Amino acid sequence: MRATKSPSSLVLGLAVFSVFFGAGNMIYPLHVGALLSDAWGMSVVGFLFSAVGFPFFAICVIYSFRGNLESVLRSLGSRFRVPLLLLLCTVWIPLGAGPRCITMTVGSLEMFGLRGPPGLLSVVYSLLVMGLTWRRRQGLTWLGVILMPILLLSLLVLVLRGMWLMGPLPEGAFQGHGSRAFLSGLLEGCHTMDLFAALFFSTAALPLFQRNSLSLFSLPQFIKGGLGALVMLGIVYLGLMILAVNYGGQLQLVPQEKGLAFLASTFLVGPLGWMALGAIVLACLTMSVALTRVYADYIYTYVIGSFAWGSYRVAVVITIASCWVLSLLGFRGMTWILTPLLKGLYPLMLGLLLLAAIRSMWNLQMKRGRL
Repeated sequence: MRATKSPSSLVLGLAVFSVFFGAGNMIYPLHVGALLSDAWGMSVVGFLFSAVGFPFFAICVIYSFRGNLESVLRSLGSRFRVPLLLLLCTVWIPLGAGPRCITMTVGSLEMFGLRGPPGLLSVVYSLLVMGLTWRRRQGLTWLGVILMPILLLSLLVLVLRGMWLMGPLPEGAFQGHGSRAFLSGLLEGCHTMDLFAALFFSTAALPLFQRNSLSLFSLPQFIKGGLGALVMLGIVYLGLMILAVNYGGQLQLVPQEKGLAFLASTFLVGPLGWMALGAIVLACLTMSVALTRVYADYIYTYVIGSFAWGSYRVAVVITIASCWVLSLLGFRGMTWILTPLLKGLYPLMLGLLLLAAIRSMWNLQMKRGRL
């Protein structure tokens, strides 16, 4: 078998970014920025800490276990590991990221005047995702890697245009109730669920590269790609939050899922505005396809595969139907359901990752001791 060249860190970084970047990543930075008042700088720091720092820690731990998430959670034992993975995947996809992609796509189209009968756009979107995921294919779709530069360019133009037109930043960025503001930003950053995206990175992106390359990534290459993706993510977050701090009064009058489309329609006229809309919709569609494949694989493997009627396509229908039903609750309804779940699962997963990191370092020290 002929060895193939290992993909570059840039390609890996774009792949990781495409795994992370979904509707929540375009909604919550604007939501946080629009609500900031005193000590808004501390809220931004807290948001970046949980939305960027936690996922990077998870990526490093996952790499140390060669992308095997079950090995990372070995301390739970086989009895609890699979149920926890299913719970995490359920919270991440049909309760969170999947419905968000639907609501943001529909909201963005409506902001640009593309409306239809109530519920029609969400049904059409869901059927399109079903068509793109009907055949079982492993790994992350390369469409996300292709579209990410377009989305990044659109967001860059939007942020720079908005900053050019905005006034000076509000004073008191690090004054007032700093600890409370930091904690508020920290909790809002958890709603992006980037930690969950990092945890399931091993089942979505890393195996794709391992199948196409006979050699694993070196640690520096892997860290460089993952860190590059998260730096891009942090820059996008920071730019969107700065815009939201200045235009918070206007954004508070717009539903959260329409916030980015509202800014695009305000600051980008003509073709640039439509390009931004297209990038938003395609980013959500790409994320929906990747999420549907991941969750359908999980429930087919661990839940319905043993039944006579169970198949991957049935799992796809269950996944898409669940996302569509949850999207009917609207963004606020989904947030109301997710908040208590995330408050419990985030500390649990961070604790398990910390234990796994300590175990990995201990094993490494033992190996060095034997040498």
